[in-house]
Amino acid sequence: NRFQPMGVEDLAACVARALGDQQHIGRIIELGGPQHLTYSQIVDEIAMAYGTLRFKVRIPVPLMRLIVALMELALPHPPVTTQQLKMLPIDNITDLDATSRAFGLAPRTLRGNIDFVKRISRRDAVKISLGLIPRHIRDH
Repeated sequence: NRFQPMGVEDLAACVARALGDQQHIGRIIELGGPQHLTYSQIVDEIAMAYGTLRFKVRIPVPLMRLIVALMELALPHPPVTTQQLKMLPIDNITDLDATSRAFGLAPRTLRGNIDFVKRISRRDAVKISLGLIPRHIRDH
């Protein structure tokens, strides 16, 4: 499966442009970043932003379904839901130039634009895994 991550600042710029342009009213506009990346590639980019390498453990989907179902029962805001797991095999992408065609904006790549992850400590990561977003991250 592939994703097309887009920076929140780029998304906000597109929304602002859409609100200021009558031609976008009532239209569905597909947006995406400048790259199609797999989940594994996104994890690699996050590790590089941290300046570290991590081993990745692949968990079989049937086992993940069980884990996710248990998280949904136990956590107020699980980091993954059954519905999200069902959507995982579906590519979540559009044309690489969709954003620039719609808004004349060249979205930034993931690499070099996710340094904010360095503010997430191990303790924060555990809280996020439990569905609890620390205030200093949520309010940023």
